[in-house]
Amino acid sequence: MALTPKQETFATGIASGLSQADAYRAAYPCSVKWKDGSVWKRSSELAANGEVLGRISELGAKAAAANEVTVERIVRELSLIAFGNKRSVMTWGPTGVKLKDSEGLTDDEAAQVLEVKETTSATGGSLSLKTHDKVKALELLGRHVGMFTDKMEVTGKSGGPIATKAERDLTDDELAAELARHGIKP
Repeated sequence: MALTPKQETFATGIASGLSQADAYRAAYPCSVKWKDGSVWKRSSELAANGEVLGRISELGAKAAAANEVTVERIVRELSLIAFGNKRSVMTWGPTGVKLKDSEGLTDDEAAQVLEVKETTSATGGSLSLKTHDKVKALELLGRHVGMFTDKMEVTGKSGGPIATKAERDLTDDELAAELARHGIKP
């Protein structure tokens, strides 16, 4: 089944980087006047729709392919930052700091540079160079190779244990009510 034009607008918005709420408001202009909670609820429901979710994934994959976004390319760029030598873009010593001419830098060396800023005034000027965060690049690479793991503690209501009840332990009426709550007819 094809998406409606509004669903397509929503999916395109999500794939282009909008939040679910912003994409919903773009697709459904009347929702601009709604309370945030209503928009969040409706946008979450729409994003959970299997066909919409599939379209968002499809659009995201097309964008990644068009821009040649691959795991290998991302890891390579992070590696250039993480393992790059700052002496390849500048020198420093007792006489001060000197930036190397960008014309003489390789693409790999230039990948370390985040920002170059020049200010001039009647009394002189300054030149500054900011490089990407080496520690952050190392952290991201470490996470990629499984070196770091985040642990999350999950608790139930009021910090107590998580209450579970297997479906097989439910009565027929409880199971029917649970299915109905999710919009499934028994």
